[in-house]
Amino acid sequence: MIMLKKVKETIIKHNMLDKGGRVIVAVSGGPDSVALLKALHIISDEYHLFLIAAHFNHGLRGDESDSDESFVKNLSKSMGVVFESGYVDIPSLIKKKGDRPKLFAEMKDTNFLKIYKKSTGQTRLPLDIIWVIRPKLSL
Repeated sequence: MIMLKKVKETIIKHNMLDKGGRVIVAVSGGPDSVALLKALHIISDEYHLFLIAAHFNHGLRGDESDSDESFVKNLSKSMGVVFESGYVDIPSLIKKKGDRPKLFAEMKDTNFLKIYKKSTGQTRLPLDIIWVIRPKLSL
């Protein structure tokens, strides 16, 4: 439970969450984002949080990318967490338009905004939204 203590301390220290808030957690399916989702789920009752697991499938690794999406979807369902996803076939876009990272970053942001809009009903992002969470805690 040392990790949960660190998560709570970080939330309090940086004033990251309001009780009763809606939190969209970017979950790739990797260990860091899965641990973050699980930690937030554990404290969600205490903080009265409504969690949404958001996954973006880039299609970069074929079946593996699809497996990551299925894993996050099933994990979210097993936890009773709302799941939203976005998909862009980046390999096909690279073939058509060339390797333009800025374009792909904009598409990812656009898909994330769609997930946010669908989940909250709001069309504009608040200034304090965290786009990508990459925990760097020393646990």
